[in-house]
Amino acid sequence: MRLELDHVNIRTRQLSVVRAFYTDVLGLKDGPRPPFGHPGAWLYAGDRPVVHLWLGTADDTAAPPPAGDCVEPQPAASASRASDDAPRQRE
Repeated sequence: MRLELDHVNIRTRQLSVVRAFYTDVLGLKDGPRPPFGHPGAWLYAGDRPVVHLWLGTADDTAAPPPAGDCVEPQPAASASRASDDAPRQRE
């Protein structure tokens, strides 16, 4: 069995700053995202949306939390996919 990381879901108070890091520094590309009803972005590696960002406050200008209060951005979830690529023996 092969296990792959499908995507990570990251909650942030500073969507534009985190998006800029993933696009400008890591080279991911903004792409289509379903209309979830809250601000966010899906960032793609090739044709796969591998980073899902969502805004965890009412606006994108919120100050970061006080030091030691919490980690910013906050990983919220991740998803994996498994496939059984192992060769099968015939009986």
